[in-house]
Amino acid sequence: MPSILFLLFLGFVVALPLLIVAWLAKSPYLPPELPPPSVRAPAILSRIPPLRAEKEFVPPGERKGWFVLVRGNLTVPGFSRVPTSLVVLGKLILGEGSVISGCVYAKEAKLEKSSRVEGCLIVEESAFLGESSAVLGFVDAGGKLTVCEGSIIAGSAKAPSCEIKKGAFVGKLLS
Repeated sequence: MPSILFLLFLGFVVALPLLIVAWLAKSPYLPPELPPPSVRAPAILSRIPPLRAEKEFVPPGERKGWFVLVRGNLTVPGFSRVPTSLVVLGKLILGEGSVISGCVYAKEAKLEKSSRVEGCLIVEESAFLGESSAVLGFVDAGGKLTVCEGSIIAGSAKAPSCEIKKGAFVGKLLS
């Protein structure tokens, strides 16, 4: 007799979690199922060159929580990694092969060859993306946006004036 009670108890312990999972799967509050990452990621992202940033660069400025505030111009040396988001109240020049791991807000921005912003880029005036550079988020420029050959903007781009050269990719151009 104890073995039958044990089997009933075991069946209840195993079945209850399965019933809860099945009930939650039908819940309207869960987001719809996403396709696997290989389907979600655009094929264009495979064209982004591998990281070549060799040293970490901590920009001079005031640390304000999750970003660094730079009052004036900022030039990031080539092949450097900036580990935080930036607010630059002047011109930002991102050296060749450099990476910013975060979002950027600047008065003006120039990304040199093979540089990358792993977030969004918001610029009051003009933005220039050099050859083979990439922005993995969106770009919003208040002035002219120039995207050179081989450059990628994975998200949308918005600017009153755009020059997108042959071989460049912009996820969606908004005007």
